[in-house]
Parts: sequence; C-alpha cells; structure tokens
Amino acid sequence: MNIIQATKETDLFTASAIMTEVAEWLTKTDQPFWSIEELTPEHLAQSYQLNEFFLGIIEDKPVAVMVLKWEDPLFWPDAAPGEAVYLHKFSIRNNFRGQQLSQKMLNWAMDYAHQNDRKYLRLDCDADRPKLNRIYQNFGFKPVDRRMVDEVYDTIFYQLDVTPQTKTQ
Repeated sequence: MNIIQATKETDLFTASAIMTEVAEWLTKTDQPFWSIEELTPEHLAQSYQLNEFFLGIIEDKPVAVMVLKWEDPLFWPDAAPGEAVYLHKFSIRNNFRGQQLSQKMLNWAMDYAHQNDRKYLRLDCDADRPKLNRIYQNFGFKPVDRRMVDEVYDTIFYQLDVTPQTKTQ
C-alpha cells in the first residue's frame, strides 16, 4: 500500500467518499458515528486543510484515508505546540477490512510524525467503541486522559511515542 498526501480537490472528494462509506456501514450496523453531513467535501474543507488528508492506495485504488494535523487545540488544548501529530477521521473501505491496513496506515503516520520531529502521534476515540479502542491499545497507544467533549461525548485521549523502536510490524 502506498500512502499519498492529498494535493488536489478530487482527493478531497475521494476522502469524503471513503469516510461516508464507513459512516453508512456503521449506521447500518447500529453503531452510528459521524453524520453524513459532516463528511461532505464542503464540510471537510471547512474543518481541515487539503494537505492534512492522506490516502492509502492499493493497485491505484484509494482504500483508506486519515487526517493528520500539526496542532489540535480543540481536543488537546493543553498540549505543547510542536510535540505531536494528531490523527482524525481514520477510515478504511469496508471491503478492505481485515487486511492489516490499520497497522500499515498507523505505522506510516508514526514515521511521518517522527520524520517531522514530533514526539507523539495522538488521537481521541469515543469511549463507547470498545473494539476501536482495543485496536489503538493493541497497536501501542496509551490512554492519557478521559473526559467529556462538548458535554456529550465520553472520549478517551491516546498518545503513542513515535521513537523508532515503538514501531509495530
């Protein structure tokens, strides 16, 4: 799998399509997560810069997406500037689940953070998603905080030291 940084508007539409596919599947399986409205290209463009989107590509087909931000004052208001990369909207197309793509994407994100002199890769996760939390914990992320976000979302905050010896195969 190759991972590319988004550079053109069509990449944003591709990212939106992948996230929407995942959100629709989650809703169908009684695990609603993101609203479809927040995943439109227009809404995503208001929330993130184009160069913050990274697409996982297999045989010229986009199969995964993640957003990597340099700062995240909304979810990590007390974090020191320049110490982490923040992962959001991590999504893998349904017919590619179970192929270790999560590990490949997360390893790539670790390398990206390390190459850019960041100490941590950080993310937040809904506490009511035990399977997703286990994926992150099994990868090596450590919970560093748990709190309510917007007085509605019980959220666990994770970080992973991105020094080379922590890389998972």
